[in-house]
Amino acid sequence: MTTDGVAGPTPVPIGINSENAEIFFRFLYRKLRPSDGWLSLIFLSINLVVVVLSVEQADWVPTPSLPGVLLLAMLTALLLYRVPVWPGITFVLGLAVGLVVVLWQMSSYQIDGQAIGGLDALRDRLELWLNATRAGSINIDKVPFAFGLMIASWLTGFLGAWLFLRHRNFWGVFLLGGFGLFANLTFLPPNTSFFLALYLFTALLLVARIQAARRRNEWQRRNVTFDDHLGSLTLSDSFFLTVAVVIVAFLLPVGGRWGTATDAYESMRTPLATWEDDFNRLFAGLPARRPVGFRIWDDVMAFQGSINPTTQQVLRVESPLDLYWKARTYNTYSGKGWISENTIFEPLGYAPVFTTPELEQERIEVTYTVTPFYSSRSLFSGDRVVQVGREVEIETQALPTYEVDLSAANGTGGLPGVLEEAGRDLRNAVVENGGAMEDQELADLVPPGFLLDEVKRDDGLVQEVRLMEALPSPPDVLSVRRPGGKFGAGEPYLVTSAVSFASPGQLRRSGTDYPTYVLDQYTGLPSSVTDRVRALAAELTAGQETPYDKAKAIEDHLRTLPYTLDFEPPAFDADGVDHFLFNQGKGYSEYFASSMAVMLRSVGVPTRLAVGYTSGDEFEPGIFAVTDSHSHAWVEVYMPGFSWVPFEPTPGKRLPAVYLEGVASIDQDQFPELTGSVVEPDCLDAFLEGCEEFEIPLLENAPAESGGGGIVSSAKDLLPWILIILAVLGVAGVGGYWFWNRYLALSYQPRVVFARMIGLARLSAVGPDPYQTPYQFGARLGYALPGRGHQVDVVVDSYVRSRYGQKELSEQEEGRLADAWSRVRYPLLRRTFLRRGL
Repeated sequence: MTTDGVAGPTPVPIGINSENAEIFFRFLYRKLRPSDGWLSLIFLSINLVVVVLSVEQADWVPTPSLPGVLLLAMLTALLLYRVPVWPGITFVLGLAVGLVVVLWQMSSYQIDGQAIGGLDALRDRLELWLNATRAGSINIDKVPFAFGLMIASWLTGFLGAWLFLRHRNFWGVFLLGGFGLFANLTFLPPNTSFFLALYLFTALLLVARIQAARRRNEWQRRNVTFDDHLGSLTLSDSFFLTVAVVIVAFLLPVGGRWGTATDAYESMRTPLATWEDDFNRLFAGLPARRPVGFRIWDDVMAFQGSINPTTQQVLRVESPLDLYWKARTYNTYSGKGWISENTIFEPLGYAPVFTTPELEQERIEVTYTVTPFYSSRSLFSGDRVVQVGREVEIETQALPTYEVDLSAANGTGGLPGVLEEAGRDLRNAVVENGGAMEDQELADLVPPGFLLDEVKRDDGLVQEVRLMEALPSPPDVLSVRRPGGKFGAGEPYLVTSAVSFASPGQLRRSGTDYPTYVLDQYTGLPSSVTDRVRALAAELTAGQETPYDKAKAIEDHLRTLPYTLDFEPPAFDADGVDHFLFNQGKGYSEYFASSMAVMLRSVGVPTRLAVGYTSGDEFEPGIFAVTDSHSHAWVEVYMPGFSWVPFEPTPGKRLPAVYLEGVASIDQDQFPELTGSVVEPDCLDAFLEGCEEFEIPLLENAPAESGGGGIVSSAKDLLPWILIILAVLGVAGVGGYWFWNRYLALSYQPRVVFARMIGLARLSAVGPDPYQTPYQFGARLGYALPGRGHQVDVVVDSYVRSRYGQKELSEQEEGRLADAWSRVRYPLLRRTFLRRGL
């Protein structure tokens, strides 16, 4: 038997060949194709990539490829948006995929040459950041910010694509991208406006393409003949508008040169000031991306790496004495920097409810005039502020209170100063009386300088008391601010300060009788302070009997170390002072002053950090030019009877003469002669002609003063407002013209009038439902517009006869149509405004 001529079974192709692959990709092409076309999705991708590229180019912190993460997120949305299940499931799945991708990328990444070290290490570093968020402390680790950028990139790509693909919403995409781009460009140098221009360019192309695609789809649905090249023509028509917007985008940075525009921008971003403080605290390890010619000292001062101060003039001071110009002080050391805590803001002249007089010996009142050349919340002053020629508020110590647990199950250890012994006495008395004691009996046991503030009882038995400590009067001034705003550039203010001129001999005899709140607030140290820092402090102060001598011993040691602005910042888990003393061995003033303060605290001497500017350059007798390069940090040590006294541990710097030995011989009868020139009252608020005190010479790189300048200067100040008004009027005019032609203009064409009536009806929430016929819609609209039902019927009837009856209207019917529309449009428009509360 032969098999010739007998056909066998047809072979089934196994594997992937070119034909199968082509069929598969065609299926994917059709299945995944966006409603607005692939070209629209490409424009959307480019638009969002521009946003993340601007962030990546800013070099905030090393990260894996942000554009790669964004494109992967968009691909995930593309693959999930048409899966035939409930959208919520696929949406959550997309977010979960993003989290897995980000964790995988970050856990194996290196930042600053150091590998993160896996998921456990990444989790620990993120947890440290969360702890800093809850505790109000400082975090200098770059990893949380890099993680945040990765998450933001994924969310931008996934949410943007999801909104566009599933909901056909591209305005939400612009909102996401525009917010990210604006936030990034706010902190970047002006030349990065290229990204803004490219973003606007791709956004306009995307809008043009989507509008063309949707219009073409609508015409196809209605069987309307149109040009196949409509999409291309729409893109061409939008080209000139796109170019115009790009040109405007490149010119936008010029606005920053106008003081009026800058003031408007600052006022808009004022509500974000609190967020900025938190951002600086939680991401303190990030570099400053925009060069700034001045320092801003917020409630947090985090340790940094290398700095590069400028020679831009920041202050002009007219003073009979050279002083350090203090911006603020910090009371809490965190290992990552300094924080101002447990403080309140009160008007100048505030007195605490429970006070004790503090006799500050050897202080002289000095009056001087400060003119800032940049807007700042902080007032700059020499030592403790007594009086200011403007409305200000002071930051001062909150009234200290202490909880003392008197229950039998607990001890009273851990209380500061004399309170530990007082707590034992109170507890013993409560135990002896079986827990039943009157408030006055308890108050009699409270030590001097304290007040019984509250007693907590359980079933009549004393469980806990709260004690309040007296504060000095006048109160300590930690900083001075302008209520609800900033001191403007070029606005001078008159200040009187009480300046210490106590001699070393007097300070050595000051003793150690510290108030309890001073010990509690100004000797505390975190666990990050290492044993070798404490050991060095003990070694340097060995044999020194007085706090003053201990301070001088540490000060003298630090002044032997090298000074440099080139500094490698501490690691995320390192203590800044330990890093400076034992790893770097050199640094700049923030590190020298912090090291002196921490070492003094470790040996029980109350200390705090002060920041601001040194005296500056005296170019005329009594007139000082202060530049950004004079920004500085120093130490203030509490001396009983003399309050806070400055020390200078930074090599190459020298305290003003009033604080040095030999100045104590100043005759107090000379105090009036040491008061600075009193300017005319009108000169305090503006630069007025004839106020010679404000003929301010500027250094080469100093910014021009605000105010003055006559007609030309006034015209420059008004120019941005004129341009803004013209732009608003132009936009309003174009918008009004567009709205009129789209919704309100008269027409004799039934289809046009009916379309305009539908448009206004939709704005007022009485638009037609998909299932309604024109007559049903007309009946509904006539009911919504009492007295206009007949005119609505005329429009609807004319439209039906023209659209479905294919009949042309006579001139008389066209006139009736136009008259009916003129009577309907304004009541319908009025309903729209009333509905929207306008």
